[in-house]
Amino acid sequence: MVLTLAACGAAPGFAHAQPVPAPAEEYRNWDEGVSLQAPSGGQRILEPSPTRLVGWRRVDPMTGEEQWRFNVIRIAHTEPVTDLSAYAAHRMDDIRGEDPNEVFRFAPVQYRTLNERAAFELQVESTDKVKTWQRMLWVQMDPRRFLVFSLAGPPARQDDLNRLLDSILKTVSVHDPAAWRADRKGNLQRGEQWLEQMTQERLVQALDREPRWLLVRRGDKPVGFQVVRERPHEQAGRAGVEVESWAMFRPSAEEVQLVHRELFTTADRVLEVWRDRLQTGDGDAAVTVWERGMAANAAQVVVDLHIAGRPSTIRADVPPEHYLPRALAALLPRLVDLQAPTTYGFAFYNTETNETDYRTVTVHPAEEKAFDGRVRVVHRLLDQMRSDTPPITLWVDAQGRLLRMENAAGLVMAPAEREEVLRHFPNAEAVIRALNRMR
Repeated sequence: MVLTLAACGAAPGFAHAQPVPAPAEEYRNWDEGVSLQAPSGGQRILEPSPTRLVGWRRVDPMTGEEQWRFNVIRIAHTEPVTDLSAYAAHRMDDIRGEDPNEVFRFAPVQYRTLNERAAFELQVESTDKVKTWQRMLWVQMDPRRFLVFSLAGPPARQDDLNRLLDSILKTVSVHDPAAWRADRKGNLQRGEQWLEQMTQERLVQALDREPRWLLVRRGDKPVGFQVVRERPHEQAGRAGVEVESWAMFRPSAEEVQLVHRELFTTADRVLEVWRDRLQTGDGDAAVTVWERGMAANAAQVVVDLHIAGRPSTIRADVPPEHYLPRALAALLPRLVDLQAPTTYGFAFYNTETNETDYRTVTVHPAEEKAFDGRVRVVHRLLDQMRSDTPPITLWVDAQGRLLRMENAAGLVMAPAEREEVLRHFPNAEAVIRALNRMR
């Protein structure tokens, strides 16, 4: 679980990799009580926003024109809203007030329900300076809070956009966040208990004594490899374990990503140190990212970043009772009780956002599945890096060792013999030597 398909675009702890286009993903937000299937073909909007929970957009690759933009927006008020008709009228006034010189044409307000919650639809077209069509469904989650599902695009594509929004809204589910929060509380408690039981002896026993070679495929085509080495290790006089990996991945014929990672932790999480080195591209077009992070007493993370030669330092507080170090995450399938299906919750630091994500690992009951031409008893784990991203699926044997890993983009990683990796990537060992020189 060390790579978790990171070099393949899943990006746990490897946030600077280029994203791999994925099929429609499921978005979940535990705190707001909403889930939906993301629009297929869109790219996630990453720009921060104080009100947008999530968004996707689609751009014509030939013209650069934005074909549509879909957002989920949270609107909160200090006073309860009791009259939806008056509230809808105020929202239309707000839109008109955004640009008094623009001409806005509104369709009649439509009132409806979504999952038994009161809702109304606004449809507006700006017809003067900026020609834009927008349709919004306002769902009242509680007396003071609305979620807005909004799709905007060119008026000429109104029929297509209506069909797209209808297809998205069919997948929307809204719930009372209290139930999700109760689940999260239980998951975090199980994760905390598991962390408290960790010892240096257990960590060392879980290590593989020999390096592991793995192949990454998209369909039948090998598109990358990874080599993993694990060992007992010391940092700053403290005993722990280190998980080191080297990887190369080709998202396309024109792109290449090289990754070298060193992950260290003590069993008591008093000290965590990690180093990531990522190179995207070749030659003069190569961009290098260096990341060195440290967590002391699982309470504060300090990360030194060098992106294309530009240094910066970021800091973030993390909840010590729930904090999952990267090296411990890499060994987790070999350290949980696979005979007791359940979900563990953790706090996991995300360098890209400088925030702590809620990460879950779900252990499913044992089942029989064919691997390498024979039926075996295996265990399926779902590793969800954040509540709003699709999980990574791992198939492991009775000892928790990886048999297969796959992500939502259809990338699959599985163990392979060294000779098989070298047959597909004859320069693999030269790549590893080059990554070692990047120190």
